[in-house]
Amino acid sequence: MTYNTLNSILKSNAEIHYLTDCDIFLEDNNLNISDFKNNNFIIFEYTSNLNKCSQLLKNNNIKFTRLEDELDLEFIII
Repeated sequence: MTYNTLNSILKSNAEIHYLTDCDIFLEDNNLNISDFKNNNFIIFEYTSNLNKCSQLLKNNNIKFTRLEDELDLEFIII
């Protein structure tokens, strides 16, 4: 999936980040990027409507994982 495709599905409900650009976030939360080798994007709770994003992803049959960081804030890995 491309960034543009994902952006067109989520529209204004999410700020999409490339997972590879979030190495400090991953490190701070004791996450290993190799655990997400099949994933490309991350969406954070504090910049997105995660409930709406989850529903849109489900409606479009896009696999994702919803997790919590060290501060109990949720994020989605796609």
